Amino acid sequence: MNVTVEQDSRGRRTPEQPMAFSSGELLRGAVIVWATFLGLMMLFVPLFTTISGLAVGQSPLETIATIPEAIGLAILAVLYALVPSLIVMALGAGLSGLIGRALRRVSSIPVHLAVYTLLGAVISAVYWVIFHAPGAWSPYDAFLLAPAVAATVAVPLGWWWNARHALQRDARRIRILREDPDTGAVTATQTEAI
Repeated sequence: MNVTVEQDSRGRRTPEQPMAFSSGELLRGAVIVWATFLGLMMLFVPLFTTISGLAVGQSPLETIATIPEAIGLAILAVLYALVPSLIVMALGAGLSGLIGRALRRVSSIPVHLAVYTLLGAVISAVYWVIFHAPGAWSPYDAFLLAPAVAATVAVPLGWWWNARHALQRDARRIRILREDPDTGAVTATQTEAI
């Protein structure tokens, strides 16, 4: 009996284009990156403002006492970031679509991660240039640094999670073709768990 394994034709990815994606996957990826960014903001704003307090000479006890304020500041920062980050998400999704299309033939995950990290860094650099005032470091700069670092991390992390999910889904859609040696008939078996 001759056995062949092939990719289900419903999938976007082929051996020639192993990292092709659908518009639904692009949209899901954009939303994942956006949610990851907002989650990282909730983590980084209190972390960076606490570290900044220590850096400018606050005692550890004073710094610990300001943690609840830093968490409140993080919530406020996320609320302020909702609309601007949605706009950046829409623009970033367009850029990601172009990048993804250009890289659809490249199967190396590290190459994709490097490119999407660069995209996040470019978004962060533009943000930093717009909002950071040149001059000496101030505690306010730590507050501004949090979204920049969050964007740099969120873009590749969101891409990785989305790509991993899509590739795992593809792996569950493998067809096994069996050819009967006596009759020459080919039967296809759809498998959902590999």
